[in-house]
Amino acid sequence: MVIVSGVRYAYQGRRALGEVSLALERGVHTVVTGTNGSGKSTLLALVAGALKPQSGSVTLTTSRRPAFVIQHTRTSEILPCTVRQTVEMGRWPHRSWLLPLGPQNRRIGRDAMERLGISGLADRQLAGLSGGQRQRALIAQGLAQESDILILDEPTAGLDSAAHRLIRLAVDEELLRGVTVIESSHSPEDIERAERVVTLEGGLVISDTGSMFRPAISATLTS
Repeated sequence: MVIVSGVRYAYQGRRALGEVSLALERGVHTVVTGTNGSGKSTLLALVAGALKPQSGSVTLTTSRRPAFVIQHTRTSEILPCTVRQTVEMGRWPHRSWLLPLGPQNRRIGRDAMERLGISGLADRQLAGLSGGQRQRALIAQGLAQESDILILDEPTAGLDSAAHRLIRLAVDEELLRGVTVIESSHSPEDIERAERVVTLEGGLVISDTGSMFRPAISATLTS
């Protein structure tokens, strides 16, 4: 699904990634971990297409653009849109030309909000939400895209247990429908759930292994 081959990237001469090569399989949940500044967010942005490799290549074996959910702390505090509008942005690529969203696209947006427990916030301004609520709105936007690849940058950082559980449940549901999920995380709980754990340090892969502690997704969904 995703092939990263010899990718390098630097910011103003400072190496962020150096000669990183990975093959990420369809339907597998991969967590990328490492210390701050190790290159996690850069790797995710390159896979999402938000950045272009300065050398090497990133190849996706799907025609659909990945759904890329950034950290809520990187969103504008004054972004003038409601939660509903934010989530429905995920359906813009699916509309005909520049026409308004139709009933089916709006239904998909409503379903995504319901899955993240934010239906009651639909008419609230994004800038007026707590960090956790804003993060759930951004993840709902990612779900609404219905992409084959879901990329999450620190999706549960700083969230309470209820929001954390809703996000993990949504991710498990995406995995069940065959979505490739790639996320960065420092959370031991999130790391233990992954099928594959890639550890970065100084822009290099220092470990690439499956987790011994991954619970069965089906058990999680029924608990």
